[in-house]
Amino acid sequence: MWRDFYQNELKLNVIPFPAHPSSPQALGWFKKPLKSVADFKGMKCRQTGLNAEVYAKLGQSVVNMPGGEIVPAAQRGVIDCAEWVGGVEDLRLGLPQVFKYHYTPGMHENNSIGELGFNLDVWKSFTPQQQEAANSAVKDTFITWITRWQKQNADAMEEMVQKHGARILRTPPDILLATLKAWDEVAKENSDKSPTFKKVYESQRAYAAKVVPAKRYMFPPYSFAANYYWPQETKPGSTR
Repeated sequence: MWRDFYQNELKLNVIPFPAHPSSPQALGWFKKPLKSVADFKGMKCRQTGLNAEVYAKLGQSVVNMPGGEIVPAAQRGVIDCAEWVGGVEDLRLGLPQVFKYHYTPGMHENNSIGELGFNLDVWKSFTPQQQEAANSAVKDTFITWITRWQKQNADAMEEMVQKHGARILRTPPDILLATLKAWDEVAKENSDKSPTFKKVYESQRAYAAKVVPAKRYMFPPYSFAANYYWPQETKPGSTR
């Protein structure tokens, strides 16, 4: 379906492969603490894409800008908050130097998938062995990246707290719930406008309707073992 969208909807002569995934992204960085979704009203926040549509419904005045402009904009007071990625990517961008409060998790982007693309004519010119070599390399990089990235995120959170004095806090539950409700509205609006969006979204929902109930039984609650070995009162970035 992904390749069909590129080749038949966008009319691009490419073949994409999933690469470089991320873990669930943080809610974002803020200059002031959050108590509830009502605090979003009038807040100028860097958001992009469908995410911007969601948070606009929650009262934010969303501002779309490249990542490299976030820190200068925050320093000049152009924005009050920003969403980037979380963990090591936020540290690399310098967000802990201009924002004090970091709220996580967010519900807007449970995973992000980068991509590697080949010109379709070039891909077809490869031998089957060359195509399989490319496939294997992409899959190996996918697993290696996400494994390494988790450790980098943990190290980054520790540095944010200990070196930059950041406050890493749990997102208030009413914000998470309001995000899901706003997303339902955004998904419906985009489904009504775009047959492609509707097709993809319905496919994702059908998959989730089958898999999620099974995972409730097959996967132990993450907090169960986590709280046994690392009780909840342990602060993010601590060495305990």
